[in-house]
Amino acid sequence: MTGHLKPATYTIYLRPDAAQATFPALVREHRLRADPQGNVEFLDAFWHFEMKEDDPEIVPPVLVYADLMATVDARNLNVAKQVRDEYIKRALRLA
Repeated sequence: MTGHLKPATYTIYLRPDAAQATFPALVREHRLRADPQGNVEFLDAFWHFEMKEDDPEIVPPVLVYADLMATVDARNLNVAKQVRDEYIKRALRLA
């Protein structure tokens, strides 16, 4: 989202109603294999609003912020602050 970090883990959120069709295609296309120590995880998209058309591959900023804050890495916390200042605070001012 900010371009300041390279992710150690890739989280892919799939809508539950589309996961049955999407998941096998992603596994095939990217040649993914089950690995408990792997760096890709699939989770259900739990929010119920439309993604921004200009960047549909990024989850809502508040989720990016929460994931970064859940770590103890100082670089992640610094980027979390940037996400909060650039995206979340701005959105709250517009509401």
